[in-house]
Amino acid sequence: MASFRDIISDLIYLLYPEICYACNDFPPAKQQIFCTTCLYELPFTDHFINQENELLFHFAGRQKVSFGASLLYLNKQGMVHRLMNNLKYKKHQEIATVLGNYFGKALQKTDDLSEIDYIIPVPIYYKKLRKRGFNQSALFANGISEITGTTVLLDQIIKVKATNSQTGLNRTQRLENVQSTIEVRNPELLRGKHVLLVDDIITTGATLESCMISLVESTEVEISLGTMAITI
Repeated sequence: MASFRDIISDLIYLLYPEICYACNDFPPAKQQIFCTTCLYELPFTDHFINQENELLFHFAGRQKVSFGASLLYLNKQGMVHRLMNNLKYKKHQEIATVLGNYFGKALQKTDDLSEIDYIIPVPIYYKKLRKRGFNQSALFANGISEITGTTVLLDQIIKVKATNSQTGLNRTQRLENVQSTIEVRNPELLRGKHVLLVDDIITTGATLESCMISLVESTEVEISLGTMAITI
């Protein structure tokens, strides 16, 4: 028999349903952030079983990556674009955590990351963090950690100055623009370790690559990559 609390919860859900974060239209399934249709249609990648994937192509011949996977495909008109807007601009932080949970569950089905020592989110500049109130990559990292139990290092790499606008820049210019802004705080902690470096969206890969360069230059570290989405 349902408890009084469960009955009240069901009544509140029926009277005041939230809106699916992917379509901004239908109410989500109970205890979900997506409606049933969007849950079925989310464009998941095959990266966890295919290591010849789009994420790793960004760094082929440039950086050594042990494993790489993006959870979702993103295009400018699709549901994942709306999802990212709801995360970044409407501040629905639970989106990043839920996607991190999905990512963590997908990782558990592979044998590639059984020896990950730390999860490290790509940092954002402190003024941007203060304005937004959260780092979506850190929330994503925490969501992964909830499933895998792997320790998250929030302040191991920091952004020491703001990045100039990336608009109109090619990949090389974007990398040069970002590279001088990243600093590793405690290289000895990572020496000889295997880290999962995570970000929200990968477009050109310049931000992730600049973090990788700083990590490798500072210490002997094995790097794997994970993102919520990859643009197509």
